[in-house]
Amino acid sequence: MKNTLIFKMGLAMMLVITAFTGCAQNLNLSALTRAEKEGLLLMREEEKLAHDVYAFFANKYNIPIFRNIAKSEVVHQNMVIDLMNRYEIEDPSFEEEGKFHNKELQELYDQLTAQGTTLIEALKIGAYIEELDIRDLKQLMQETENEDILETYEPLLRGSENHLRAFVRNLTGRGVEYQPVFLSVEEINAILNK
Repeated sequence: MKNTLIFKMGLAMMLVITAFTGCAQNLNLSALTRAEKEGLLLMREEEKLAHDVYAFFANKYNIPIFRNIAKSEVVHQNMVIDLMNRYEIEDPSFEEEGKFHNKELQELYDQLTAQGTTLIEALKIGAYIEELDIRDLKQLMQETENEDILETYEPLLRGSENHLRAFVRNLTGRGVEYQPVFLSVEEINAILNK
């Protein structure tokens, strides 16, 4: 009887501690600003854009870069989705490839997939998308001090830099010099020489 009472008291204490810990963790989630929420929604769909364009080109051109980087973009999307879930931000993205909630990204997807009529153009488009991601991530990182967001964006930035290097390397190997669109020549060279 005494053991049962001690067991019940211990169980009750564990439940109280667990409940308190859960509340404390929720208190650590500071409210996001509107700009931070919009940034997460943008990056969610920008990562989907990269995946969907690369998946499209993987079906069109039989080289591993599109297939491999498309897989990586799924990981990037999931990182953003996990953070959105943590902050209870609804994900408006469509599951269907090539469909976007963000109208500008929908237009960009349509334009880029239509433009990639040769392997060289498709590789340039890959570099273009990664350059766009890098520019947007750097800007969003400057606009926040939220540690959760920064801890999510930092690996996305490194991944985009790796992908940019891979696309540029593929172009260079085919005798094509990539011309930056969003970043300066100095920024591109710094990324390529890492």
